[in-house]
Amino acid sequence: MKEITEYIAYKTMIVFTSIIPFRILYFFSDILAFKLQYFIGYRKKTIAVNLTQSFPNTQQTDILYVTKRFYHHLSDVFFETLKSYSIRSGKKTGRFVITNPEILDKLYLEQKSCVLMMAHYANWEWIIQSTHYLKHRWCSIYKPLRNKKVNSHLLNVRKKFGMHLFPQDKTGFMVRNNINAPSVFTYISDQSPAGIPEQPYWIPFLNRLTACHSGAEVLAVKFNLPVYYLDVQKISRGKYKAEIKPVCMNPKDTEPGQITTKYMQMLEAIIKEKPEYWLWSHRRWKKTVPKEFIESQIQ
Repeated sequence: MKEITEYIAYKTMIVFTSIIPFRILYFFSDILAFKLQYFIGYRKKTIAVNLTQSFPNTQQTDILYVTKRFYHHLSDVFFETLKSYSIRSGKKTGRFVITNPEILDKLYLEQKSCVLMMAHYANWEWIIQSTHYLKHRWCSIYKPLRNKKVNSHLLNVRKKFGMHLFPQDKTGFMVRNNINAPSVFTYISDQSPAGIPEQPYWIPFLNRLTACHSGAEVLAVKFNLPVYYLDVQKISRGKYKAEIKPVCMNPKDTEPGQITTKYMQMLEAIIKEKPEYWLWSHRRWKKTVPKEFIESQIQ
């Protein structure tokens, strides 16, 4: 019964967002942001700790300013995501633009695949609106939701835009079935690597030693796939542009952790420029640095 109730509420929100224009949508977004910050206090402590420890030399007034802007952006992403579910397949809205898709054209002509790394920055959900920019097949892993009805709907929505989706435990299946066709294997790799089989890399990131996903790098090295980063920037409410940036062209020649380190360094520079657009509500640093790793760094 709970699953059905959640699904009805979810579908109601989609219908609601589909029939109102963006300018009214952002009015409701402002209301939600205010409630999240001042009434609900959504992950207030996690956000405060993450920001304070990431920017230890920043004035408290500036931390509070970023916090307020983060809540507004988070609310925008929530409504924008729901709005995107009602957009027709193949419709070019111009709200999410990849500025240099031609960077991958040579790979496509050579029938080669690549790894495209992303982050929970700006609007990562609207990537489904950019599939028409690339000639490659879009492949991505996802974490199944608890509510099976909502999960099924989300999969169908993303598939209609041309995304080929695979659950986390089917990564090998995704690669085996698409490696011989020119495919883009998309990884959003900036969250804590809890519950995944591969060993994380420990990398300095935002003033702390951070456990990082190694899956994208492992795949790239194994098949020597070029690695790129999709730098998504928020231009204004409901308008985003993304640039494909090279990370590593010859993974087989790299040292372990080198690709992931470069990715995290690129992301860190972007976050420092406009911190309010990263997902600060995630418990990014919940993993403890292993004692043996610390000892290995001292030796």
